[in-house]
Amino acid sequence: IFIIISGLNGKNLKQVSNRGLGNVELLDIYIHENTAFVPGGLGGLNIIDISDPSDITVLSEYSAYGCEYGRLYAWTVSGDFAYGTGRDCGVIILDISDINHPLSAGEFGDNSFRYEHPSSSNNLLFLSRHQHGIEIVDISTRDIPSTLSEIPTTNAWASLPENQILYIADGSGGLRIIDISSPSDPILLSVLPTSGSARDLDKVGNHILLAVGAAGVDLVDVSDPGNPIFIDNYNLYVLISAPLIKGLGQCRSIVFIYLLKLQTG
Repeated sequence: IFIIISGLNGKNLKQVSNRGLGNVELLDIYIHENTAFVPGGLGGLNIIDISDPSDITVLSEYSAYGCEYGRLYAWTVSGDFAYGTGRDCGVIILDISDINHPLSAGEFGDNSFRYEHPSSSNNLLFLSRHQHGIEIVDISTRDIPSTLSEIPTTNAWASLPENQILYIADGSGGLRIIDISSPSDPILLSVLPTSGSARDLDKVGNHILLAVGAAGVDLVDVSDPGNPIFIDNYNLYVLISAPLIKGLGQCRSIVFIYLLKLQTG
């Protein structure tokens, strides 16, 4: 079941709507404008109109035929194309120019890699491949993606590009920050240890929130990407991985209140 929950101050949350989906075992969520892309581990992808949170509408579904168990774990969108990754399925490319009828537009990558959360910015695609690093891919020619460079990592789970900077949740390697102003020649700016294994991340203003597994959530000041500063850790005493940190990222009010409490003491 896909559920939307609202809360003005992080308390007294209430369910606004819920909807059963055809693709089951929901694994994550990626929001692009007024559309949610929800990977269904046993089916592929659910594309949902969330412009009215109280009346969400399933626009279309996609099944990853040929991918073992149909397991696509995460998606990102660039222009009229969506890119989905699976641990044993490479990268699936969909043409979503008609959002109601997504069409296969090819595949990319090496099925021997275990791909995690992809991210994109402008004409670049960033692929997290655990110990095999981050692959930076030129997607300006949509039907012929090409690798520009690779960034060495300890155990890359996810990345987030912003303003020519790439932030990487690097597992036991912590937070890794890269200058990608020249995508073919990325430069390491800094590495910051985290309270646990960094699995996912989101950014609010000058702060990065990192899902760090059993250690909870880390908050880091990245005002100076070359000198990130650890601010605090909040341990929920449950395993924090991609879905929760993505939820926090979309629920800006909760994140901002947490930051405000830290800033004001």
